[in-house]
Amino acid sequence: TIPDSVTTIGYGAFSYYKRLTNVTIPDSVKTIGEGAFSCCSKIKSIYIPDGVTSIEMYTFNSCGNLKEIRIPDSVQNIGAGAFQTCRSLEEIHIPYGVTTIYTDTFRGCTNLKTITLPDTVTDVPPAGSAFDENTVIIYKGKAYRMSDYKEMSQFERTVWGL
Repeated sequence: TIPDSVTTIGYGAFSYYKRLTNVTIPDSVKTIGEGAFSCCSKIKSIYIPDGVTSIEMYTFNSCGNLKEIRIPDSVQNIGAGAFQTCRSLEEIHIPYGVTTIYTDTFRGCTNLKTITLPDTVTDVPPAGSAFDENTVIIYKGKAYRMSDYKEMSQFERTVWGL
């Protein structure tokens, strides 16, 4: 249990800790540092409270059993590789206000079937390098299959306003 007095979970704070299975981050936390839960292979669910504004690079990288995560509307940034190789994630909703999806953010999430992006996203890396090809992206009411190069290109053009 993370005490209510904690306001920041620092860089690599719990990385490689194999006993964590369910994580509830207290409302007092406003910052979750880079790689804070990286390689915690037994984590199944994470609750992130309102007030956290950023999920830094590689925060949950290689949490292979992570199936459920709640990302609050207060999050404005999700860093590169933040959920890379979270193989058990099946669906994720990115909160309104996030503007950029970075390289490898969801790469290796082999069971991620659907990701819903808000209209505020205006920047994605080229050639779908943030997502696996089996992922369907829902953006501005349209579904794009990353396995279809034509749809992937159309998705990129739509995001970039071309």
